[in-house]
Amino acid sequence: ICHNVPLALVVLHALNANGVKPLLICDKATYATLRASRLTSGIILAGNIGAGPHRVSAVINAHHRRQAIDIVMASDVQGLCILDEIRDELLPPLYPMPDRRTLDVLNDKWEFYQLVTALGLNAPKTLFIADRQCMDTDHIAHEIGFPAAVKPVAGWASMGLKIVSSV
Repeated sequence: ICHNVPLALVVLHALNANGVKPLLICDKATYATLRASRLTSGIILAGNIGAGPHRVSAVINAHHRRQAIDIVMASDVQGLCILDEIRDELLPPLYPMPDRRTLDVLNDKWEFYQLVTALGLNAPKTLFIADRQCMDTDHIAHEIGFPAAVKPVAGWASMGLKIVSSV
């Protein structure tokens, strides 16, 4: 299951390097990019899959009844959320994945930072600023120093990342 084309491509290349040509369930944008890809053996569902997770499970189960599916996995967080919602409905096995609460903690930069520091592990100094209009560069300079990385909590990969050199 995939929503995000760049992440899907990373996963598809890794699977292909191991001799796996998966079937895809994806949104319309991913379908437009990957429909002719040699990295997949086909696409069994394309559309607004986030709005119909139970339709996703029905399609997976119907395909599994015709031709056994070895394992179901997601290439991104949205796919993991869909799989968490339908995990009890699926006939084929799921690739090991966290439950939704654990996924939410691991996917939220601030919650993850709090978990890491609560466990006594090292992490870069981090500040949470709820609104970019509330950003106080003097406070950032005092607490973290410059250069500093500014990153939206909900941004994945390098989306929204800014390196700030000075006040």
